[in-house]
Formats: sequence, C-alpha cells, structure tokens
Amino acid sequence: MLSEAAHSSAGAGVEFVGEGRKFEVKILEADNKSCTLEYKPLPPQSKKPPEEQVCKAYIPDADTRGAKVILDLKTGEMLPLISTGDEALRHLIKLGKGDLAFEDELWALRGASISLWKDGKWHLVLLQREDKELKLGGYTLPELPCRLLVTTAEGLKFEVTVLSEEKNEGIHIEYKALGGGLPR
Repeated sequence: MLSEAAHSSAGAGVEFVGEGRKFEVKILEADNKSCTLEYKPLPPQSKKPPEEQVCKAYIPDADTRGAKVILDLKTGEMLPLISTGDEALRHLIKLGKGDLAFEDELWALRGASISLWKDGKWHLVLLQREDKELKLGGYTLPELPCRLLVTTAEGLKFEVTVLSEEKNEGIHIEYKALGGGLPR
C-alpha cells in the first residue's frame, strides 16, 4: 500500500513510499478509468547521515502551522510539534528524538548543547533562555553564516552551519555527523 498519492500529468516522474521502500513512478498514460505506470525501486537510504556526508535542512519557525519544525540530527528526520507548550517537549524527551528547533532563536532540545566556532576554537554558547525541567535551551544566533558544534542528549556530535535566516520563517542549515572528536 502506498503511503502517499500524487496527481501528475503523463510522463512526469513521482517518488512514492510503499511498504517501507521508495519507488520512482512514471505515469505513461492515463484516462478517467485507468493508467499505465512504469516504476523502479530506489536504493535504500541510511537513516543515519554517513560520517562526513554533508546534509542540508530547512527548519521552519516553530509557529508554522502544519509544518514539521524539529530536526533530529541523527536520522535527518523532521518532526512535527504534536501540540503546543510543555506537553510537546515532554513528548520529544519520551520519544528520544528531536535536537533543534527555531523560533526567533535556535533551540537545543532534550538537553543538547551548542558551541560556536570562533577564533580557531569552540566556545560554549551562553543560553538566552533555559528550562531545566524540559531540557530546553534557546541561543541567539550570531552573524550568519555561523559554524556550530551541537552535542545531542545522547552525546553525538554534529557540526552545524547556519547558512541563512528567513526572518520570521526559518533557517537554512548544513550539518554532518562527527566521529567522536571535534572537527579541526
């Protein structure tokens, strides 16, 4: 069973996810009663970004309705806020997912910490806001682009570069997993 549907014109390629596998589907011809498809399975992708592979993400402002606004760095998955307020953050802690969010500041979730690369070394960034019970810290971004070291609640390290901010809309980032040590 396919998890999503698409409306497309003949000849257009569409990507579908079915039974845990991804397929590229091309509609060859269609009318109101039937269609002819051509499909091929796409190679499986690792859920964890490979060491040194640079991944890109857009993190929308947390107030963006219906959007997935929380990035889990380990899997690259964008997660929705299931509700507002403390309940949503407690859900992420229980789920064990979600590291970064954005709402006027960069938010480190579930006890993650952020350091800034400046003058050839890492400096722990001071929290602008903090909630120890919810394991939440808000950081004001310096001049962009900026290079950050994010240490997740599980102790995994990621180099994150905040490329740009769309005022009141979100941020564009690149990130890569680091193998236990600090980047040079």
